[in-house]
Amino acid sequence: MSEGHSGEGKSSYADYAPTPTSGFIGVPDEGAKNSWNRPCTLDGFPVTMGGSRLEDHCFVATCVYGDIDHPNVERLRCFRDGFLSKWWLGRKFISSYYSGMGLRLALLIQNRISWLIPLLKRLFDWAIPKLPQSSQFSFALMSDSVPDEIFDLPWPQVVSQIVIFLEKEAQKRDSRELIVPLSGGVDSCTVAALCRLTKLRVTAVTVAGEGFIREDDVRDAKHFCAYLGIRHEIIDLTKIFREIISLDLPEKIHLIMAFRSSVIKEYAEERNAVLVGGANKTERFSGLYCRNSIIGDIFPLEFFKTQIYQLAAFLGVPGYILGKASHGGIEGSEEDSFWGLGHRYFDWLAALIERGERFQSISQASGAPIELLETIQRQMKHAETFFSFPSFQLKE
Repeated sequence: MSEGHSGEGKSSYADYAPTPTSGFIGVPDEGAKNSWNRPCTLDGFPVTMGGSRLEDHCFVATCVYGDIDHPNVERLRCFRDGFLSKWWLGRKFISSYYSGMGLRLALLIQNRISWLIPLLKRLFDWAIPKLPQSSQFSFALMSDSVPDEIFDLPWPQVVSQIVIFLEKEAQKRDSRELIVPLSGGVDSCTVAALCRLTKLRVTAVTVAGEGFIREDDVRDAKHFCAYLGIRHEIIDLTKIFREIISLDLPEKIHLIMAFRSSVIKEYAEERNAVLVGGANKTERFSGLYCRNSIIGDIFPLEFFKTQIYQLAAFLGVPGYILGKASHGGIEGSEEDSFWGLGHRYFDWLAALIERGERFQSISQASGAPIELLETIQRQMKHAETFFSFPSFQLKE
């Protein structure tokens, strides 16, 4: 663990912990730990672990158009989030593409067969406008104009204050251990990376269940803990999950998720440990905060999803985690949908509402109808009664 957590003079995760921080794209092979520090670069792509927009990359299309914000690249992202992600085969393709296949293909095109780029551009120009899109909230298919700067925070200060918050919460509960329910997704991995910086004992707990819990999530959680040197417990509940499924009861999947949460809570209670959850603003403001997979005594991620990706990249969370879509963790469950908007667009609207901007101004800037803004605001007010988050006083 790190020996200190003062934010003064620190600019990256390397200043906080001794573990290697330059990540890789793709899942590491067992025993191939030396490859974990191999950085991947592509001209025009902010794809090293210092970047914060890995979830936005359509690698091949960006290579072809030379601009991550090109309208056709944005249309492909909308096709991915609003259509392709709704289907099992589409999700499989997305998972493979962002585990390294897409970047390797883009590198091949750029470095070895660049003569193909004009032909691909002609093909994309013809095909992309014909792709099916989500009919709901079609205004979101416009060229990406989300101003990322509104989400920027002084991450060294933020990290320092979160570490202090975690240690104080443990002290108030007379505890010396933090337990992180580790799903293998970006939120829980970010929480684990933050806990790793404290002076406390940190244990990540992952529930496994053959045929019930996504095996790639369990694998990613295992690799991530090995990467950061975090103690990791995997609890296999396959037998119990099968017994639940055999019962003549409704909503069995919800029972499985609730039982998974209960097991982790009991594990933490027996150890007198503080359970650190990964709930965030985007989940609360979109209504996902109510799902059974969100558990914890404290929730340090009082940020929008867009900001969590920035924080995760700052902390050195590997690319195979950053490239994953969020979901409930149960086999066959749908990926998280923020009202069909994509988290960056939803975050933009919610952030402007939170700042008190007039609906008319937001609508003109974003293209979102007033009715949608009113609905998001109602959900935001409803969510204010849930969860207790730390209050950060950041100095300029």
